[in-house]
Amino acid sequence: MLAPLSVEALALRWGLREARVVRTGGGPTRSQASALRLRGSPDSALAVAGVCGAVDPALEPGDVIVASELQGGKGTHKLTNPEALVDALRALGAAAQLGPIYSA
Repeated sequence: MLAPLSVEALALRWGLREARVVRTGGGPTRSQASALRLRGSPDSALAVAGVCGAVDPALEPGDVIVASELQGGKGTHKLTNPEALVDALRALGAAAQLGPIYSA
């Protein structure tokens, strides 16, 4: 698990005691550098988690949004099979749903 901010990394470590959590620092450059450093590690999956603001008034604090696509300054990037992650999170009891995520 990659987490940009200290508070996000702390929350992940508390909630996911079995997961490896790496604090990346803020911004896309730091996140990308961390992801590239971890490429080739024996871990089978990589996820970025963080706290964000919601535009959709239907969302509640604690809801988990799995990105169907990432939107930002460099365009839009569609993700492969995000539905599988939504299903796995729901099976664990998380209020997970699929939706686009914009990062600035």
